[in-house]
Amino acid sequence: MRNGEGGEPVAEDPKRARIAKRLKKSKRKRFLRILFIMIVSGTILGVGGYWLSGTVQPVDLTIRNIKIRGNVTIDDQTVKDQAATAIGQNILTVNLNELAADIKDSLHVRSVAIVRAFPNTLVVDVKEMPILCAVNNGSQIYYVNNRRKVVMTSPYLSNTNVPLLSGLTLKGRYRSGETLSFAPWRRQDEAFAILKTLEAGGMLTKVSEVAYTSDNTYRIITKSNLNIEVVSVGNLQKHMDYIQTLFSQKQSNMNVDLTTGPYPIVKNR
Repeated sequence: MRNGEGGEPVAEDPKRARIAKRLKKSKRKRFLRILFIMIVSGTILGVGGYWLSGTVQPVDLTIRNIKIRGNVTIDDQTVKDQAATAIGQNILTVNLNELAADIKDSLHVRSVAIVRAFPNTLVVDVKEMPILCAVNNGSQIYYVNNRRKVVMTSPYLSNTNVPLLSGLTLKGRYRSGETLSFAPWRRQDEAFAILKTLEAGGMLTKVSEVAYTSDNTYRIITKSNLNIEVVSVGNLQKHMDYIQTLFSQKQSNMNVDLTTGPYPIVKNR
């Protein structure tokens, strides 16, 4: 019941009363539903957190491994030795730029890039300087670029993709970055010009050795055991088409003398 304008009691509308009752009941159900969801969610989070705390171990971010890629002449261990200062450091805080610069300067390579491989590995990507040939001084191998500068040294011939230059005498011992000097010095430029001509013609990877001989000629020995003898780089250039044909035909076990005139002297071996 409610009072009217004159204070007289007025009967409530049954329909409005039913609606009000339903709304009140609906609010109570919604409250109980929310309360139930909160209790269940809290229980799940509590149980899940307790389980995770007992099963998930903290991740070890200490650098323990170094992987090398991109290297051709330089062996993996040489690069790893230069990167060894990173071992034991935290992978998140190690200065990769500084480490890459140190490796680049030590190995005299074209570039070094280092990336993190979580949780505990560094990947070192090495781009080496172009190598024209290798020179053996009897106790050490020098890998040399087209300016006669030492790209790297090795106690053994580790890269058979570049030819060996022999027959010239090295003056002294050298370190990476230094320029080789040979005797007789007049012949060193000729020998390197021959190597660069073979490289420009796409044939250098098929050559195993270029040897300066006691007859003041240059013997080009291929991996298929084809011996081509020239007297100078000009002599080589005059016969480039013929030499290209020999390579394309995969000729082997032959001696080809180009020093005597316009026509080659060919002998089977």
